Amino acid sequence: MDADDFSFAATYLLRAVIEKMTVLFLRKQGSGNNPKELHVKLSLMADTLKNDGWNDRQLKFLRIVASDKDSRYSPDSIGNFVHGGAVPTKENANKMWDSLEEVIRHVLKEIE
Repeated sequence: MDADDFSFAATYLLRAVIEKMTVLFLRKQGSGNNPKELHVKLSLMADTLKNDGWNDRQLKFLRIVASDKDSRYSPDSIGNFVHGGAVPTKENANKMWDSLEEVIRHVLKEIE
């Protein structure tokens, strides 16, 4: 999907993929903790990846979106786009993908 032409749809889809993969990853890792808030789930996933040998540089963006509710890439901010409170730009979708691509690819392999 081209975020240039479909910035809302790309952002919506990216958030859905991130949320679903995080839930499936935590479930597969045997995490009995299933918090409601996505930012808490992302933090748990970052902790699990850290325990699996990922370094701070690889996890920095994930930790930022998990801990800073006002970050333009946080689940709250993306939810604001999804629910019509703001209009996402292609830069939002592209930056989020570029910053999380390594984590997303790893997690998708882990849950397949």
